Amino acid sequence: ISATIDSSGRVVTASSAVGAGEPVQGYAPVFYPGTTQVATAQTVRVGVSTEQLGIDFGLQRVALSTVSGQVVVPNGQSPTTIQIRLLQADSSALGLGQQTARPAQNGSFSFRSVVPGQYTIFAVASVVEPRTPGQAPTPVVQNQSPASPRRIWAQADVFVDGAVPPMVSLTMQEGLPLSGHITFDGTAPQPTGNQRVRVMLNPLGAVQLLGMGNLSTTVDAGGRFTLNGVIPGRYRVSASGAQGWSVKTVIANGVDVLDFPLTIAADERAPDLTVQFGDRNTDLKGVLSDATGTPSSEFSVVIFPSDERYWVPFARRMRSTRPATDGKFAFVGLPPGEYRIAAVTDVETGEWLDPEFLRQLLPASISVRLADGQQTTQDIRVR
Repeated sequence: ISATIDSSGRVVTASSAVGAGEPVQGYAPVFYPGTTQVATAQTVRVGVSTEQLGIDFGLQRVALSTVSGQVVVPNGQSPTTIQIRLLQADSSALGLGQQTARPAQNGSFSFRSVVPGQYTIFAVASVVEPRTPGQAPTPVVQNQSPASPRRIWAQADVFVDGAVPPMVSLTMQEGLPLSGHITFDGTAPQPTGNQRVRVMLNPLGAVQLLGMGNLSTTVDAGGRFTLNGVIPGRYRVSASGAQGWSVKTVIANGVDVLDFPLTIAADERAPDLTVQFGDRNTDLKGVLSDATGTPSSEFSVVIFPSDERYWVPFARRMRSTRPATDGKFAFVGLPPGEYRIAAVTDVETGEWLDPEFLRQLLPASISVRLADGQQTTQDIRVR
């Protein structure tokens, strides 16, 4: 028996007794407590100055498969410019369980040494429009939103069982257009023609792993914008360029996607976005004091929403700050709503984003309501 390591780092072993067409055996990546599937892995929590024992699990020998396929591209597009990724289900947040490939000139591609499991194959490419010799560049019209780059994409789900090598067909199609408009809620001067408001779309999860950069465009004179070439997936929306204003809400299908990622489905029309700017901050300030009433800076102050629906990664409603030497603290630019606030010791960076940590804080927290565009004062006394 000989042992080799493939391009993805998997240990692949083959024996001279293996016949043609029989599956190759190999050692799959294993996650605690002993599974090859990220979806069924368990988390291990390690606290400050603690030691976790018994985190034992072993390698697993499995049948490895080759996933092959054909990509069909639009006329004039070379298949070799397309990037194809094979992602294991539920692994996109970790960046694990993925392989990459480039199609051959005839559009064929393959992934080798694939462990059994559920996968999604993504194919993406940016399209560069050819320009005939002597053709002048497209002029930029004043106050007109420039077009985003064209992108083509395809995706397919595939199940690998280690027995029958899967064959996949991918037909590339145009990226989706995402349109919307901006509004202003306030009395400050609105942007003029020389102030260009820009709307940006930042990929998350699987789309981010595809290596496709952010999409952005400027708003036209009528307050409308269009982002072309959007690949189905999850995104974060942001906007900038309005001096004296900040983004207040971004509504898509009745949901504020500043709180939750914008999800664009492959089989649905992209929603119309409403980006609202405001000129008034919603702030919270206060003083932290000890049991004697003396201002203190020995604790961290954590604020988080009362509604657990907002306890999501990268949430804008969950923050932590350290008071100044006079005990004063402040949270600036929070969305209005119902919150809980608490003083804690030994909080680790980012720990206030952990739902389990927030549940432990609930009994010792104070309820506070923040009104839109208002400053609220809430002092904390540590008992």
